[in-house]
Order: sequence, then structure tokens, then C-alpha cells
Amino acid sequence: MAETILFVGNSFTFGANSPVMRYRPDAVRDLNKEGIGGVPALFKTFAEQAGQDWTVSLETSPGKDLAFHYEQKRREIDRRWDVVILQDYSTLGRAAAGRSGASCRGGRADRRHVASCQSACSY
Repeated sequence: MAETILFVGNSFTFGANSPVMRYRPDAVRDLNKEGIGGVPALFKTFAEQAGQDWTVSLETSPGKDLAFHYEQKRREIDRRWDVVILQDYSTLGRAAAGRSGASCRGGRADRRHVASCQSACSY
């Protein structure tokens, strides 16, 4: 059975204004139904090349932080995922460099999950 992975983020996650934005949208589940492939589709391609089976989903919106996804898109992301990749607002400034995303295994996409990622995952 394929492992599931969810990418949550903004234009950095979907590759705005680049060819990757529309790269293989048929290979991933765009939860917003906007026809985006982005970095998640690149992940899917690399996984296939490595012989790994992943069901890849994304929920992205340009210029938004993680609070937006939790407050406005919770219906789309609130389910069990094997892996969740979180990419926060992409222009946090030099002082916050390296803290703009996280990856955790086996959690739910809610505030408890974000908090557990912040304490259990390396950035």
C-alpha cells in the first residue's frame, strides 16, 4: 500500500512562475483543484524513480502562512497522513532562516501536529 504525503505551503511549494508549477499535475492530488504539480510532483517523480510508492497530495496558496492553512483549509487537510511537509510564510527574514518548514511522520494536520513538528522535527 502506498504511503501518503501531504505538502502544505505557498508559492515556494508549488513553484510559482516556473515550469514546475504545472509539472505533472496528474501525478498528484491538488486538494484545491487548481491543476498544480509543483514540488510535490517532483517528489513523486523522484520516488517513482527510486521504486517507492507514494500517494502525493498538496494544499497550497500563494503568500500564505501555516495559520491560513489551518484556519481556512482545515477541511481539506484534516485527515491522517503518513508524512506532512509544512512550508510556512516564505519571507520570514534572515533571523528566521532555517525555521520555515518541517517534516513529521504519522501525524494529523492540526495545531497539535504543528506543535509536535516544532518540537520533534529538525528544520
